[in-house]
Amino acid sequence: MCKTTETTVLCLIVAAALGSTAPLAGQDLTNARIRAERLYERLEMARARGALADSLQQIVTMDTVIVGNLTLVTLLEEQDRIREVVRELRSSYRAVFGNDSGPPTSITMSVVPFGRSVHLRRSRAYWYGDDTEEAEIATSVLHQVRTELWERLGDTMFHWLRNPPETDSLSLINAQVVYAELATVPWGVVRSCYLGDLEACESALGVRMTPDSLDQWYTGAELRQFVTPRSYLGRYRGLPEYDECISSASKEPCLQVLAVATWLGQPPLSGSARTSLVRVAFELGGDGAFGRLASSEGTPLERLSAAAEVRSDSLLAVWHDRILEARPTSTQLSRPSAWIAFLWAIVTVTLATRSTRWRAL
Repeated sequence: MCKTTETTVLCLIVAAALGSTAPLAGQDLTNARIRAERLYERLEMARARGALADSLQQIVTMDTVIVGNLTLVTLLEEQDRIREVVRELRSSYRAVFGNDSGPPTSITMSVVPFGRSVHLRRSRAYWYGDDTEEAEIATSVLHQVRTELWERLGDTMFHWLRNPPETDSLSLINAQVVYAELATVPWGVVRSCYLGDLEACESALGVRMTPDSLDQWYTGAELRQFVTPRSYLGRYRGLPEYDECISSASKEPCLQVLAVATWLGQPPLSGSARTSLVRVAFELGGDGAFGRLASSEGTPLERLSAAAEVRSDSLLAVWHDRILEARPTSTQLSRPSAWIAFLWAIVTVTLATRSTRWRAL
């Protein structure tokens, strides 16, 4: 009857359940069997979990490769490949960090093939495929390191620009996008920046964010545009300060209403404009610009100036010049092209007037 191991365990459980009580009636015997089956299910579940735990405790031989202040944890069988990655990393260290030791603070991350895992608390991980080139792995690892350092810059820098831009130079296309924004955004501080007021550029970019930044960014009339019933903030018109904001010339009631609008906490110029300033700073700073940024302190403008190794006003001036230089050139027709266009217009009008519809009139 109790031949297999599972059946034997079930029989023992039933026997224990039956032996622990007085003689049972039919109903009690059925209940006892149900309890025994539940106990057996729990036993099976516990055994499965134990087998899983045993498999997870299998020893995985690891190797640690140290590249300056960066520690890479990988599988032992991958050490030769990762050492090739290390050579690629070292060639990039001086350009990014300005030294041979890499990031200014210690960073640990795991670098393993797809399908394998190395559990390291509070560390980044990068998985690569069998056909991934070592140079590509090094580039991805370096990007992870830069992202880690960017997140360690502090709340002020992180909230000013959440994602680290690449360290390459500002492209013409990106500069043209920022130019279009600078030339069309209606806020007064942005228009002043466009006309060359570097203090206005500083304010519009939000590089010296203060608790009263909203007051510096917008005039009273501009603040009231945010609060009018036609705008998104019209839903705040139930606040007592709302009517006063609409009817008075004072900015204070509007600032109190807008204090609940957290999305207005970003500077008037977009993240693309702020990213362009960072790229100009990296371009001016050359080798080691990112490392100097990561090691610096202060406001975003002070840290970017440290990265560029120039004064704050000089950094803003160069950025402003680069953006205005990206202004799209207008297309002007040459005299022959203008005559050809004029002749085509005459031909089109002639054909149109000779059509059946015009003759019928």
